[in-house]
Amino acid sequence: MQETEAQQGSRNLDLQGLLFTILRKYRLILFCALVGAFAMGYYSLYVVTPMYSATCKLYALNAQEISLNSSILSLGSQLKYDYEEILTTWVVQEKVLQNLQLKDSYEDLNNAVTVKAATNSRIITITATYSDPQKAKDVADAYARVSQKYIAKIMGTDEPSIVSLSLLPTTADNAFSRMDVMKGFLAGMLLPILILAFLYPFNDRVRTPEDIQACVDVPVFAVLPSETGRKRGGRK
Repeated sequence: MQETEAQQGSRNLDLQGLLFTILRKYRLILFCALVGAFAMGYYSLYVVTPMYSATCKLYALNAQEISLNSSILSLGSQLKYDYEEILTTWVVQEKVLQNLQLKDSYEDLNNAVTVKAATNSRIITITATYSDPQKAKDVADAYARVSQKYIAKIMGTDEPSIVSLSLLPTTADNAFSRMDVMKGFLAGMLLPILILAFLYPFNDRVRTPEDIQACVDVPVFAVLPSETGRKRGGRK
């Protein structure tokens, strides 16, 4: 029982000593936090390439097929996943590249364009992301129009309806924000704290009476102050 209490006391002293060590280094921690905030802000403003996204939407059924017939509506829910697969074929990508006279490869276009079927609706979303906002809009619109005709050709149906063409994006997806600076501040603050916590168990220097008592298990009855420096009347 006594050993357990002694171990708990030792642990409390260790945590207390770690806390005091961190508090003694508050200037270093604050400096690292400010450096982290500045570095993240600079990175977001001057290093990261701004990327713009433009989005078009297709409806899984065309206007003539939309009715109160529940089987038709159920079929539209199934067709949206077929559309998602068809829209990602190289044939659609090749036609988009030809229409816009782009020199991008299939891989470039595939990485820039995302086709996604909504979970609880029959909407197909086509999103193009580029560093040039006008190019993002042009690719998204061209992709929607080409997909509309290609789906009708492959499936032998009328063209699906375009819900909306894209708007010219004006704000970058990765635009600078205060949250970026806050993340850099927190990262810069946590890094020295983690380093101090990692190195603390390896620091076996005796600095306080509690350290002496923990090492030799002998109570400390008095402390003699250590004086250094000079006084006006002479040496200390």
